[in-house]
Amino acid sequence: MKRRLLAVILVVLAVAGIAAAVSLLPRYQITAFGWRAGGGWTDAWRLASAHFVHIDARHLAINLAAAVLLLGMGVWLQGARATLSAGAAAMLAVDLGLLFGPWQIDWYVGMSGLLHGLFAWLAASLLLQPGERGGRLIAALLLVGGSFKVWLDLAHPLGETGWLGVPLATPAHLYGWSGGIAWALVVWWLRRR
Repeated sequence: MKRRLLAVILVVLAVAGIAAAVSLLPRYQITAFGWRAGGGWTDAWRLASAHFVHIDARHLAINLAAAVLLLGMGVWLQGARATLSAGAAAMLAVDLGLLFGPWQIDWYVGMSGLLHGLFAWLAASLLLQPGERGGRLIAALLLVGGSFKVWLDLAHPLGETGWLGVPLATPAHLYGWSGGIAWALVVWWLRRR
């Protein structure tokens, strides 16, 4: 129990610390860490850094609150290694979507794709895990509700200002969501073999 709690605290502090350190830089330096279309392979590092950059303190605070909740639940229920690998899979899915997806996204920062991926992975993992039927039903409802939310997100025009006052890159929600579900299915399949 103590090791699990320590793992939760360490993972949450690491992710929050990186995001806060990058996002609290002066505005002109923040843009240097964001992903932008046409940057080429020399800017490939921006694919990773963009997930931790935020437009302002409010954007950072909202995403960190969601990250604390999802990372904490993930580490508590599935373990630190599983949660970090799911986060990496979600980030990779967002990155691939930014590079090769059907939507033209010119600039991307924030954790929204990663957070959608963690949510989808956690719900799908709990659904695929043998256990009591009530827990699996809740996981299925979370997946259906989350899928509906991602579908609604795509109705917003790309770059529209959302309720946080920042331009939305809603396809990143879909990319992360898809990556989280895909990772849960891969892990489930590997465990069954």
